[in-house]
Amino acid sequence: MLDPVTALAQAKDPTYWTQLLASAPRPLDVDHVTYGVDGSGELPGADDVDRSSWTPDYAARMTAEGWAPLGEVLGARARAVIRHAMDVVAQAGWLPTFAFALDQLWLAGRAAGVHAQVGTALGEGHRQIPDFWAYHIPVSGQAHGYRPHRESKGPLLRPDGSPVSLTVWIPLNDATLDNGCMYVVPQQLDVVPPLTAAQQRLYGQDGLHNALLHRARALPTPAGHALSWNHHIRHWGSYSSPRATHPRMSMAFEYLRGDVTPGIHEHCQFLEERRARPPLVFDPAGPLPTFGQRLYLIGRQIMRYHEPPTDDGFKALGMELLRCGFPRGWGAKGSLGWRQSLTRSGGPSSS
Repeated sequence: MLDPVTALAQAKDPTYWTQLLASAPRPLDVDHVTYGVDGSGELPGADDVDRSSWTPDYAARMTAEGWAPLGEVLGARARAVIRHAMDVVAQAGWLPTFAFALDQLWLAGRAAGVHAQVGTALGEGHRQIPDFWAYHIPVSGQAHGYRPHRESKGPLLRPDGSPVSLTVWIPLNDATLDNGCMYVVPQQLDVVPPLTAAQQRLYGQDGLHNALLHRARALPTPAGHALSWNHHIRHWGSYSSPRATHPRMSMAFEYLRGDVTPGIHEHCQFLEERRARPPLVFDPAGPLPTFGQRLYLIGRQIMRYHEPPTDDGFKALGMELLRCGFPRGWGAKGSLGWRQSLTRSGGPSSS
């Protein structure tokens, strides 16, 4: 089990993360890559993609069905860099999401293909919502992605059905039927109670779950080819199979239209502290979040999304990251973010 006190000291030290990555063996594709925690890192090969694969009617499909493929948005070398970072972080005993301490994962959410396609659906000036996660679904008959859900309590759709906000999900290796690919219920097929008479005849009086299963669509996706969905449709990551040939590794980002108030989306709101804080969004063309902001947000994501079958210590660590304080100067131009008293640990994780 994780020791939250030791882990907190390590997590707050930026040199811990850079030394961890520098000391780990690397595949050839990751040679000569410098992992950064201060916005100085690069993601080589991010835009070495097949642009002809980009979905030409992406925005129309998002409006009509609530989900759409983007096409290839991350090249092979970029995927290798991020997979390596997530692997090293996980092997040291951390959740893969702690790789978001590094520049490279944030840069993936700003890749040209993501920016171009999201812009067609959300319009100019779209912002990044401070909500994210990194997934590593092992080969196992019990491992699975996140349970069926909607991203938001409200529909967050415009009158024509186009999205106010959306999620972009990027598989870092092939997402297959066997290793837990994504599933969605397209919005034109969604079912909400009470069932109509025709639906009751087809599925039974209490047949909502049968109706949704009947409408679910599996989305196996090649590595680097992103999917996206609006924040109203039902979606989930499936169970893996012991017959899968590899784990499913992926990451997700969220975005918001530029002409709406961020406070309309609960993922932009910060209710973790007693003192009210303004909603937050990031400019995808602006500076990367500071190291302090990243740690605070990682703690926030753990409290929201980490669901271990037994206590593994990460919830306690997530709470400690929140208690370290809301990053000062949040969102201010040129802000240095958190004022931290860093513990120079640099040792191996105690997890």
